[in-house]
Amino acid sequence: MTGTPLGTLSLDGRRKAAPFLRNCFAISEKHILSPVCGSKTRSRIREDTILINYPLYCPKCRQERLIEVRNLQTIVITEPDAKTQSR
Repeated sequence: MTGTPLGTLSLDGRRKAAPFLRNCFAISEKHILSPVCGSKTRSRIREDTILINYPLYCPKCRQERLIEVRNLQTIVITEPDAKTQSR
C-alpha cells in the first residue's frame, strides 16, 4: 500500500480525516420544528440550506405550512384565503 488517499493513520492504527476534509464535518444539522405544535418534523436542514416556498408537513398535528429557511431561521409564509366571488 503506497498511501492513504483520504486520510492518515494515527499511532494506534485508526484512520483520521485528512486536514482538508475536517471542515466539511463541522456543518451543523437540525430538524425543522413544526410552526403549529413545535415538534420535530422529518425534514432536516444544514447551515447552508436555503428553502423557498417549502411545504412542511408535521406528522403529529397533521398540518402543512409553507415555510422559508435561511441560515437555520424558519419563516412561516401566510397566504391570504381565497375570496368568494359575488354576483
